[in-house]
Amino acid sequence: MEVSVSAGKLKQPAQIGNFIVQATCPVALTEELSEGLMRSVHHCLVHNTLLSPPEIHIDLAVAVHA
Repeated sequence: MEVSVSAGKLKQPAQIGNFIVQATCPVALTEELSEGLMRSVHHCLVHNTLLSPPEIHIDLAVAVHA
């Protein structure tokens, strides 16, 4: 199985978007196996994260120079 992802850069706000995921299977699959594979892809951790982005907390640590 080979998976490649491409995306475009959006401007407002600056971000990556319009993801295209290409999954290539090196062997022929039955319709049942193809459907199962698509279900797996739609339950992927990255796929689900992009659909419902998590909160992001940023802490800035600044060194104090004497």
